[in-house]
Amino acid sequence: MLFGAYVVETVLWILAISAVTIWSTRVYVHGFLALRLGRIRRSPVEVPEALKQNPPRVAVLLPTYNEYEVVDRLLAATTSIDYPAFDIVVADDSTDTVTAQRLGAWTSKGSVRVVHRGKRSGFKAGALNNVLKSLDQNTEYVIVLDADCVPPSDLIWRMLASLARTGADVVQGYSELSLNSSQNIFTKSMLVSSSSYFVVDMAARKGLQGFIPIFGSAFIIKKSLLESVGGFDESSLTEDWALASSLAEKGHSVFFDESIVVPGECPPTFRSLMSQQLRYSEGITRDTKRHVSKMLATSKANAMKKFDYLFYGFSSFNSLFGLMSIALSAFAVLISKGYLNALGVDRGLILGLGPLGQFALFVVPVYLPLAFFFACAVALYRKGALRELPWSVSSLALNFIFIPFIVYGSFRGMLLKKGDWVRTPKTGAMSG
Repeated sequence: MLFGAYVVETVLWILAISAVTIWSTRVYVHGFLALRLGRIRRSPVEVPEALKQNPPRVAVLLPTYNEYEVVDRLLAATTSIDYPAFDIVVADDSTDTVTAQRLGAWTSKGSVRVVHRGKRSGFKAGALNNVLKSLDQNTEYVIVLDADCVPPSDLIWRMLASLARTGADVVQGYSELSLNSSQNIFTKSMLVSSSSYFVVDMAARKGLQGFIPIFGSAFIIKKSLLESVGGFDESSLTEDWALASSLAEKGHSVFFDESIVVPGECPPTFRSLMSQQLRYSEGITRDTKRHVSKMLATSKANAMKKFDYLFYGFSSFNSLFGLMSIALSAFAVLISKGYLNALGVDRGLILGLGPLGQFALFVVPVYLPLAFFFACAVALYRKGALRELPWSVSSLALNFIFIPFIVYGSFRGMLLKKGDWVRTPKTGAMSG
């Protein structure tokens, strides 16, 4: 009996510590690669002369769902974009009268078109697909912006110039959670955490020619290409990940341009953050499960893209291994100190005093947190905001608290065929 328990514990510990070690090592590698890139510099946009002479028609799509808190701010910024040939189309699923009244005030000015649906089938993806059918036939490119965004006035020129410069099929901008970053400890912590993801992980993946996802907002894609893959997946909770998967399977490229910064809101409460993380983990896991066989089989994606796709697509399960490693390490400490003697727990069950156990007790409390702090430090250095580094402590704590919810979402994504969309509430706060 004891031997069987010992074997099970050994296998679980090896799996958990291996996963956590690989994840942490990857963070260190990406951190050093991003550090070599230096600070982010946002120079004036250089538009090719051919684009200036013949600017393509662009449609800016704004999906909204009861967004009365932010819709005026969104449309004020979007209508101020400096570009000669673009349309603003609101893909509206709202059910409240306040949003309808505010959208009506903008449509009366003639600069905004609202396409409203009577039912919310297909969630955000359904609203966007509904609008795609009604776009001007001369529309060449589509940009999607979430309702909480405040796009810069040169957004379209920057995105088109980036497409021309890189030859990519899609350009994904940096959705920075900065508008309300000073609102409370949650918003400040998430700004630091998300910075490490975008400014470090995405930058390194780009250099390694890895898989670059689409983030649902602040991206541009050719309309004909979007239509060729069937538009947005209406069965998905994460239509952006599903779209990136479909594009990668067919060999289309996504370029992450960190110089295209689009400020947005961070959910300001733990409940809203937890709900958002749960949807992300469930949706991404389910979509990865659906696309993984095609992604691995395609000859149009390199080995690094496939590795990244698997690693990130099922990364929510890293949270499970992280949870296991924390629990096993705590178990090791409790037994080795004799705290569980009264319960009759045999010291022979634990690896805490052996080489593997000692390594685990280094990885979990030292190697893993230092990897996170290192990534945050590199990100903040690249943004010129090292003064915010102390917030990485609360950011790490928040990420650990999220682990059970992320694990739960992952299992939902693996076991259930569909999920329910939960709207992330907006506040319209400006405290960044």
